[in-house]
Amino acid sequence: MVFVTVTTLLLALGSQASPSETLAVWTFALIGVVTVIMLLLRWCYAAYGVSTLNFLAAIEILKYSDDSYSHTFLGSTTNQFFLVWFLLNGYGWWKAAAPFAAAHDDSFDNERGQVGLWLADLKYGDRNRRVIEFSVKSFWNGYWTYRLLDLGNC
Repeated sequence: MVFVTVTTLLLALGSQASPSETLAVWTFALIGVVTVIMLLLRWCYAAYGVSTLNFLAAIEILKYSDDSYSHTFLGSTTNQFFLVWFLLNGYGWWKAAAPFAAAHDDSFDNERGQVGLWLADLKYGDRNRRVIEFSVKSFWNGYWTYRLLDLGNC
């Protein structure tokens, strides 16, 4: 993501295209910078930035692919492939971003803490005497230990 953002910034700085194309590249670069900062800070909404960049790339393919190469069979096929690829990628990131952001929201801190305690009970020993442990020792099935945690009404 950093590579894409730096490349886009360099393209925006050296752009000699029309003002609308230059504005589109600057928009892409600025959203890329914001997305990289969100990713570095591990902010839960960073996936929306990646999705937005994919949708912007698809819009740029639709709007600014009017050169002579795009009128050839290979050029139009390449543009259509990348258009579909960016749209599907953007949709996939957008669809994955909502549950990811919801799960990493601060309102789930209590639930994450409770699950951490349950996992610690299962892994390191039973503090509350709610773990049932049994072992299976068989040459054919292997040597396994199973632990079950009684959560009550949860």
